[in-house]
Amino acid sequence: ITCRHTEPGAPARRALKRYCRVFILEQLGPRSVTRFGREKGRAMRLAIGRFDEFLSAQADRLDAIYADVFDDCLRSLGMRP
Repeated sequence: ITCRHTEPGAPARRALKRYCRVFILEQLGPRSVTRFGREKGRAMRLAIGRFDEFLSAQADRLDAIYADVFDDCLRSLGMRP
């Protein structure tokens, strides 16, 4: 939502990146004791590695970028050929 309504480089986008890093760290710790939690953590780390693509994109490119990142992450996790 933030990326759809702001331009690349906007303060809101920069704040979003910081927020997501903190959110992921909070999610990884307590949930890493289960297999599902570890798998979810791995997926989150893969996705955050591609987060700059969203933050630097114009709004009309977000759908295509999301689809590419989603497919690449699933392939990296062995869920798609």
